[in-house]
Amino acid sequence: MFLIIKFMYYIQAYLYLFLYSFHRFNNLVKLVIIFEIIVYVVIFLNEFLIFYEFEISSPSRLSFLEYRRNNQIFNSSSSKFGKGDQY
Repeated sequence: MFLIIKFMYYIQAYLYLFLYSFHRFNNLVKLVIIFEIIVYVVIFLNEFLIFYEFEISSPSRLSFLEYRRNNQIFNSSSSKFGKGDQY
């Protein structure tokens, strides 16, 4: 998730450099800002809902952390958790 947000910041910086070089596209700048706010809100809600889905079913924070640890995409066959390659 961090990489997605970092990538979006790079895109945002290049868009601002491009759009602010043309002063007549002020409405386009406003549309880009509104669009990126919507994208950030969707990303935040996604993380928020994933977290609270587990908080409602089990009030233990540990169960959420165990789920995230055991279901990482990057689990390899030499996983330190001993589960092996799940994919």
